Amino acid sequence: GSKLLLLDEPLGALDPEVKKKFREMLRRLVKEHGLTAVHVTHDQEEAMAISDRIAIMRRGRIIQVGSPMELYLRPKTIFVANFMGETNFLEAIVVSSSEEGSELRLRGGIPVKVEASYPEIGARVIVAVREEALKTSKEPFDANSIEGRAVSSAFLGRFVRHRVELVNGEFIKVREPSASSRPYKRGERVYVYFPPSRILLYPYPPDLMDELSLT
Repeated sequence: GSKLLLLDEPLGALDPEVKKKFREMLRRLVKEHGLTAVHVTHDQEEAMAISDRIAIMRRGRIIQVGSPMELYLRPKTIFVANFMGETNFLEAIVVSSSEEGSELRLRGGIPVKVEASYPEIGARVIVAVREEALKTSKEPFDANSIEGRAVSSAFLGRFVRHRVELVNGEFIKVREPSASSRPYKRGERVYVYFPPSRILLYPYPPDLMDELSLT
C-alpha cells in the first residue's frame, strides 16, 4: 500500500477536546504503520502536537522548516515568531554588543540586556519575547525588570493572562501559571521581568505591519 498520507485539515471541524484525542490517535497510527504524513493545518498547537517537522508557508512560499521546538524557540523571522505563539514585539536600539550579549534601549530609554549578540551598534531592532517567558512581581527581580501598571488580568484556569502598560506607554501581555500567579487590580503597580535568554532580536523590517500580519 501507499506509504504517503496527505491530510488536509482533517481535524478542523472537531471540538477542542475531541480534537486532542484524535490528533494523538492519528500520530500513533502514522508511526505504527510507518507512514509519511503531510498534514495541512492552520492550528499551531495541532501542528506541534502531531509533527516531527513543520514547514511554515506564507503566500505560497516555505519560509522556515524545522522541528516544533526549533520553530517555537528559534523562529527565523518576525512572521514565524508571531505565527507560532503569543508574542510581544517592542522596538529598541542596540547600544552595545559583545560575545556575552547586547544592551538595548526600548522606547523611553529603558535599558534591557539580552544574551544574543547583534552586529550593528545603533541599529534599530525588534525585540520579540513570548508571553509565557515573562514574569511579573511586586518588586523588581533585577535590572531587566521594567515597571508598569496592570491594565487587566484574566483567570484562564491553568493560566493567568495579564495585560500591562509599561512606564514608556507600551503594552505587553504576560501569561503565568495560575499556581504561581494571581490577578492584579487595574492600575496596580507591577514589575515585568525580561529573561535575557528568552529575548529574540530581529532587524527592523521595511514594513513591520506586513511582517506582523498573519496573511
